[in-house]
Amino acid sequence: MVKKILVFLSVALLSCTAFSACSPREPNPGGEGGGGVTPHSVTVEEPFGVELSASVSSASAGVNVVVTAEPAAWRTVESVSCNGTPCTKNEDGTYSFTMPDENVTVTAEVKDSGEDVDEDDGMTWVFAPSEIAPYEYGDQTFEVDFGSSPVNISANEDDGMLYAKVTSTNPDAIPAEAISKVEDTIGDFESTSGFTQGATFSVDLSKVSLGSTTLVFEDTDHDRTIAKYVTVTEYGTIVPGNVQAAELEIEYDFNVSRPGFSGNVDLDKVVIIVNVSDQDYIYGTDPDSGCVRYQEGRFLLSNDGEKSMTVNLIEGHRYMITAAAWQFTNTMDDEAQGGLTQIANGSFVIGDYTGPGFANSIEKDEDGRAWLNVTDFTQKISVSLDR
Repeated sequence: MVKKILVFLSVALLSCTAFSACSPREPNPGGEGGGGVTPHSVTVEEPFGVELSASVSSASAGVNVVVTAEPAAWRTVESVSCNGTPCTKNEDGTYSFTMPDENVTVTAEVKDSGEDVDEDDGMTWVFAPSEIAPYEYGDQTFEVDFGSSPVNISANEDDGMLYAKVTSTNPDAIPAEAISKVEDTIGDFESTSGFTQGATFSVDLSKVSLGSTTLVFEDTDHDRTIAKYVTVTEYGTIVPGNVQAAELEIEYDFNVSRPGFSGNVDLDKVVIIVNVSDQDYIYGTDPDSGCVRYQEGRFLLSNDGEKSMTVNLIEGHRYMITAAAWQFTNTMDDEAQGGLTQIANGSFVIGDYTGPGFANSIEKDEDGRAWLNVTDFTQKISVSLDR
């Protein structure tokens, strides 16, 4: 009984020895300078706005691994780590670590650089405020122009444009749910083909909090990206740009036979109301700056001579001008529109325009609106109202 056991053990030991001799274990360094025999994976977690790559996808223990980090202009790399351990930053701006005897994950700590990207291959911001403020009843609009490369207009009700998206780098300041879907400037979500020259999106100010973030706008149709560093500050503290008081001169040649003015209209009680609204108004603007979203002028139809109103304008902003005829029941200076009744067919179309040189421009719509861009305040700005 004992003898059989000893013979069995001897054969087993001999078999193990023979196996080792016939199949030696080959070393596999897995990279330069590697002394280990088992390669481990190198996984890179690329943060938003940074191209992060490693010199190898696998390596054995002891290998020197180099990591390259290329941030966008609106991003800054604070550090790079391997399995949570900081890597060494090299003189050429790369990072490196010695491969441990285990799988590794490379990560990067990043933050916003505070820099804007205003143009990328022709795509630019039309309007993008650098400061906004929490406000319960307003949305702040941002607008983009696609330049000479229009973007596929495909969109749907749930997602907006399918080839454009907006990301906030700091959801504590501007969360994703505060950002509207991107809408093309045509504004037709039922369009299924064609291209658009521009797009808009808005930020729901009731959902933002004090802090800073970068809004990143991506055109995935042409692989373009622009970015705006936005600070959410206290309401009423935003200081506008160059504010100037400009004189807006109103001219009209009224025809009493115009439809809508017959019957019970008392021409001595007809008021022409001109509204100037800032299309790029920023909610939270300091009220002491004199800038408001809406400015209004009222002129009696019966008054002869020059009619003008002083308006505070911000350089670079766009203004919409509308004009309509009303009949007052009490006085023309009633604070509430309740004392005024708009006359049927009494909306005027903005006609000829004269201004101080080529610095200012105006675009007219058939519905009676005029889009005024003012950059020169040295002369009067005149508009005429078509009869």
